[in-house]
Order: sequence, then C-alpha cells, then structure tokens
Amino acid sequence: MPPQRGARKATCLALSTDGVVWTRPALDLEPGSNIVLQSIRDSTTVWLDYESADPAGRFKMFAARWKKPVGYQLALRLSADGRAWSDEVAVS
Repeated sequence: MPPQRGARKATCLALSTDGVVWTRPALDLEPGSNIVLQSIRDSTTVWLDYESADPAGRFKMFAARWKKPVGYQLALRLSADGRAWSDEVAVS
C-alpha cells in the first residue's frame, strides 16, 4: 500500500485562473505529485507579498503545528516561486 498523503503529511500546490476549476501540476519533489513541502503541519496559509524587498521571499507560508511540550507553534517559510520553500526562518 502506498504511503498515506493527507492534510498533515504534505503541502501541495493547485492552480486556478477562476477559483472554480483547479489543476494539480506534476512537480519534482515527489515525481508525479503536486507536493511542494513534506512536513507535518496542522494548517497552512500562503500568500504572495507584492511588496517584498527580497525576491526570494515573495511567497510567504505560515504553517501551524503541534510540538510537545510547547503546544501549537507557527512556522514561517519563504519562496521565490511558491513551489520551492526555504527551511523555517521564524517560529513562534
């Protein structure tokens, strides 16, 4: 049986021009999938920062996760293209 992929195992990319019809591009991280980041997380928000002074940080991702004994944390990652993501640059 192939490994389970779900809300907590990976973050994937889907594209749409109208918000109704979506496509899942085949990417290189896991061939044949649309996975952009393999890490355990609870929820994720990604946005395009049009005013970013650093081109490598145009896209920002906040990911919530549970970590013992701390509890919930938010981790920030950056990307130039929304596909390849940095390591965590900040955690709170």
